[in-house]
Amino acid sequence: MKRLTIIYLALLLSVSYLFSGDIAGVIIDKNQNPIKSVNISIKNTYTGKIRNYISTEHGGFISQNIGNGLYSIMIHRIGYEVTTIVVRVLDDEKILKIALREKVILLKPYIKRANFAEIFETPITFSDIRYKDFNKRYFTEELPVILQTEPGINFYSDDGIGVGYSYISLRGFNQQRIAVLINGVPLNDAESNEVFWVDYADFLDNVERIQIHRGVSNALVGYGGIGGLINIVTKDYSEEPRWKTEGVFGSFGTLKYNVSYNSGMIDNKFAFYSRFSRIKSNGYRNDSWSDIWSYFIGGTYYYNKGNITLNLYGGPENVHLAYNGITKEYLEGNITGDIYNDRMFNPIDYKDAVDYFNQPHYELISNHLIDKNIGIKNTISLYTGSGYYKQFKSNIHLYEYYLPDIITGNDTITRSDIIRKRMVNEYDVFWLPEFSLNHILGELIVAGNVRYHFANHKGDVIWAEHYPDNIGPDWTYYNYNVTKDHYKLVLSEKTKIGNKFILLTAVEMEYLKYHYFADSMKTNVDFNVPAVFVNPKAGINYNINKFMGLYFSFGMASRMPGLDNYYDADHPYWSYPLFKDTINFTDPYIKPERLNDYEFGVNIVYGQHIESKINLYYMDFKNELVYSGQLDDNGVPIVGNAKKSFHSGIEISNRINIFKCLDITLNGSYNYNKLIDYMGYTMDWNTYIADSIDLSGNLAGGFPICLFFGSVRYNINNFSIEIMDRLVGKQYIDNTMDENTAIRPYNIVNANLSYMYKCFELSANVNNIFNTLAATNGYMDEGTAYYFPNAIRNYNVKLRICF
Repeated sequence: MKRLTIIYLALLLSVSYLFSGDIAGVIIDKNQNPIKSVNISIKNTYTGKIRNYISTEHGGFISQNIGNGLYSIMIHRIGYEVTTIVVRVLDDEKILKIALREKVILLKPYIKRANFAEIFETPITFSDIRYKDFNKRYFTEELPVILQTEPGINFYSDDGIGVGYSYISLRGFNQQRIAVLINGVPLNDAESNEVFWVDYADFLDNVERIQIHRGVSNALVGYGGIGGLINIVTKDYSEEPRWKTEGVFGSFGTLKYNVSYNSGMIDNKFAFYSRFSRIKSNGYRNDSWSDIWSYFIGGTYYYNKGNITLNLYGGPENVHLAYNGITKEYLEGNITGDIYNDRMFNPIDYKDAVDYFNQPHYELISNHLIDKNIGIKNTISLYTGSGYYKQFKSNIHLYEYYLPDIITGNDTITRSDIIRKRMVNEYDVFWLPEFSLNHILGELIVAGNVRYHFANHKGDVIWAEHYPDNIGPDWTYYNYNVTKDHYKLVLSEKTKIGNKFILLTAVEMEYLKYHYFADSMKTNVDFNVPAVFVNPKAGINYNINKFMGLYFSFGMASRMPGLDNYYDADHPYWSYPLFKDTINFTDPYIKPERLNDYEFGVNIVYGQHIESKINLYYMDFKNELVYSGQLDDNGVPIVGNAKKSFHSGIEISNRINIFKCLDITLNGSYNYNKLIDYMGYTMDWNTYIADSIDLSGNLAGGFPICLFFGSVRYNINNFSIEIMDRLVGKQYIDNTMDENTAIRPYNIVNANLSYMYKCFELSANVNNIFNTLAATNGYMDEGTAYYFPNAIRNYNVKLRICF
């Protein structure tokens, strides 16, 4: 009451100068506390004229010189019942005290339940990241850079700083084996299983929560990968109307600016959000610039038993290609003697080697409560994609592009420099239904996934140094269509057994089919590849007490290979379908990967002060896809299946907040990845004879042996500083365990600083403080090792203003 009295005195003083016919008031909750940012509409019941106000931070509002008459005052705010009162003004001053009743609003029913694992409830291995966890760390980077803080996560980028084509791995598995969802909609490309983060620039500004499932993912999600799952959910809205503008500038010509608007709740039924951004960067490496636009527009309609959300997001990207690595001579500065100059080298030096792509997403999500125990969720999504990239090719054979030799007098020209343009136009349609039933013992979920993919791929020669006179411009050397059907049904039951045990059982049934339509220009290859998977999963959670729990889970997972594992149709002259029967195109060489995953973990949570997790895993693979894993009928090495392999390890995650001003994070992983039965092949292109080498027992390439991340954040008043240390262990880049080509361990230290005052925020970061020079990833190509360098010391500065 003392606090309320002070507010009243302040309010009375503020209205002491009012003229007759004024209305003033204070909005409070049931505990007599003032409520800020309340929408107040004052309507003259005779004229119909409306005045709108928003309460101050003390809950007050004033309507001056309103005139005599009868007025209807409607008060509404998110989380409270709409309140309407009637006031008569007769040459007097009305000082009102209005109490609002709280109201439960259904924001996103079932998204939390059906798509997120919960500690002490869901028996899987996972990490949870909220917006507040990465907000101060995020400047312009793509999501793989931000997620490097979590156990088992590694990343690299083409440009060296994470703007334009970044890549993530989880437990060493590349992103083709990681399922990625946004609001429950699968993001992986239907043909390659890849994720193109460059198409989602500045998307993190819209993200509320990210959950990472390591290993076979939670059956409740229903769309798992082999290596794990990254589950992303966007924000709803702020509780009050808000504008926000943000600018970033940093090293290597990096710039970002965005503006966003959040409507808050309108008439207690609608909410609207929009953001528009642009990011530009020169990149660390030569000719690795990016120019990317981004937008997100969303709105939600709320009613008594649910809500309907419509989202539109995307943005065109324009990026210079830098997907080729550099040799060790460049990496170590042995070309010019200047290591800082050499390691920036980009072998793709053609100035117009540009990748342009636009992929808008349309998303409609409906959540409905039939009653308090039964819910239905439906998601309908469409995303389209169109774009191209150009490449310069030197001294190629004309016949590789189905161009005839050029005869001039007595000379015959068979080779030429060319520029080729590769284009794609595609679309994906999704229907994702979900039914959930709460019962006396737990929860039953039935979920589905229906996806149809169509794409047209086309390649043109748009210029040639020597071009046949009798052929028109833009010579098409391939043109084909692809479709992919995907149907999935998931049945999941979570059962509580007494007060200690929670049992999760599930089964996933899945049907997929590629259809490659014959290239209308050059070939007659036409095939269908179907696949049927049935994957059971089970896990049990045992809660020792309210602070500690144990879990064990077993899950089976399967993955269909990418389309180019069956036929690399973008290289029609040099490629042929990898089928044993090339007449009817049946019995492909490449088989789906299959996995049995065993997980055991301990979770410890002590209030808001300590969260500690430790887990062991063993992933037993059959037919894991590896490079040069098989020979075709012509004796040529192809990407193929290793008959048997396994991946195992230990992971730890600790978050400590014993002191209010000090946050400590310690995450790490150590893994052991072994090829049990694997024969590797190499090709001698002079003799066209393949050599075999038994690599059974070797460690698998591409998997860092260990990863460690630690951070200390100190917060005082409005200022915070964070020091982060990341260690990446040795990594073989192929399966031969060659120490000469292996990536050496490296350690990177970064720092973030932030100052906030009301709606003003100034942040800065310094990456790679000690200027460590390292390779972040690598690959082998025809016996030569290539590497991707990290950026030298660099910084970013961010200014954010809200109003």
